Order: sequence, then C-alpha cells, then structure tokens
Amino acid sequence: ATGNLLLDKILGAAEIQYVAKPDAYENVKGGSDPVDRKVQEIKERLISQGEKPYYIPNGCSPIHGALGYANCVRETVDQLHKLNLAPDYFVTACGSASTQGGLILGSKLYCGEMAQVIGISVSRSRYQLIPKIEEALREATAFLGLRCNTTQKVVVYDAYIGEGYGLPTRA
Repeated sequence: ATGNLLLDKILGAAEIQYVAKPDAYENVKGGSDPVDRKVQEIKERLISQGEKPYYIPNGCSPIHGALGYANCVRETVDQLHKLNLAPDYFVTACGSASTQGGLILGSKLYCGEMAQVIGISVSRSRYQLIPKIEEALREATAFLGLRCNTTQKVVVYDAYIGEGYGLPTRA
C-alpha cells in the first residue's frame, strides 16, 4: 500500500472495497461505471442496516473540486503575471471532471477565457466526461451566484487511456 491507501490503513479504515481491475476501465467503451455500481451496492447494504452513509467521490465532489481549481488558475495567473507571462493552455488529467470544470471557470474569471483548458482522460470516454465537466462548472457558478456562461468548448482527449490509472504502458 502506498499514498492514500497507505494512510487509510495506518489510520484504521474500517472497510476498504476494491473494484476488480478488468472491470475498472470497461466504462471507456460507454458502459456504466463499476465504481458507481459498487458505491450503490454498499450504500444500499448500509441503509438496510440502519446506517446513514455519506459518499465522497473520487476527486472530491464536483463543486469543491471546481472551486479549488478555479482558485488554482488565479494563483497560477498571479505568478505568471509577475514574470510578464500569461497562460495559453491549462492541460490536466481528467477523471472525476471537477478539476477541468474548475480550470474552465478559473479561465473565465481570471483570464477572460484566453487560456484554453484541455483534459486528458485517465479512465472514461470523452462522451461520459464532457457532461460531468459541464455539470461541475454549472454547480460552481451557481454556488458563487454567478451568471458565468463560458464560451469555451469543453475539450477532452480519450485516446491515451491505458491499462489503469498511473500504470505506464510500453507505448
């Protein structure tokens, strides 16, 4: 165990559920998300036992992730301006969609949409990610009380998905 899983074990996580590796990327082809299926199964079991489960999705919730990454753009733009530079692009891994949604919001708020945001999918097809990104963006702007309609097209490349997240391939 490394990273977050190691911390979970050290801190005494009561239960850790795994999703089988062969199924983990089946959703690239447009199937349902195996993690979502597993979460629903666990929630139903816990509710039937009288528990009140609260699910924190991978990558955080769309609104929290989006707000955090909008602020990331502000910090980055401030640092670049001190060097008389401005960003043309923000390129990010895209899995939970909230990072890219937040970067698009940040580009709108702090760059006048002059910086294009490009996502590189780590697990899903762009057809599954684009609506999630748009929803994260809508939630964040609504939470902030903004009428912040972006003209930036959501761009996600999904041709580079490998065997699993963080697993290098020969290619």
